[in-house]
Amino acid sequence: MSLNKDKEKRNNSQDEKNASISNLESAKCALGSLGVVGDAVQPYLPLFSTVTIIISEINNVYANAKYNKKICNSLMDRVNIAELSIRNLERRKKENEKNFRDEGYYLAFHRFIEVMKNIKQFIGNVSTLSGFKKYFHANSIKEKFESLTSEFEFAMNNLHFTTTLRNDDQRRIDQESLSSDLKEMEEFLSTIGENVIDSNQQVNTVLTEIRIIKNQLT
Repeated sequence: MSLNKDKEKRNNSQDEKNASISNLESAKCALGSLGVVGDAVQPYLPLFSTVTIIISEINNVYANAKYNKKICNSLMDRVNIAELSIRNLERRKKENEKNFRDEGYYLAFHRFIEVMKNIKQFIGNVSTLSGFKKYFHANSIKEKFESLTSEFEFAMNNLHFTTTLRNDDQRRIDQESLSSDLKEMEEFLSTIGENVIDSNQQVNTVLTEIRIIKNQLT
């Protein structure tokens, strides 16, 4: 079992390395032939469209959220800021000419897209009962949430996007959201007893793990 996990890690590491090489080659190809002023934005137009689509999908997922809405709200605060930043970047093409010609900036934009995809997936999972329970036994909701927010901040900084989020205030809001939603989920699962089965685990096992995560937040 351990050998299989090690092999999987090596394969994942190699895949990430190959993806990085591929992205770098794509960046060189996309930016290498740029000429006159105004051309620099052309390779980014498909990326702008991709981000816009992802944000629209996130909004749709959020609109249908049934659980953990406060956790989702904390992430939506960031999604809204990202959307505004992209609009500003599109509008201020000329001012960002230098950034658009930078390979590192192009790669950073691709990483930003991956972060937004991960946020969409997390909101989709955590906002449904079946999806919420996927994060047990692997990463806690708290750990996954904090990982996503850190990745988001890193990606935003690499693109020189400014945020209106004040770190101390946002951390407080995030912690309150996590604590409140997990408490509500605990109460909800307590009321449905053994009527919900998660693969081979009964709901009381899930309930125990929610309590463990809650204790980690205090």
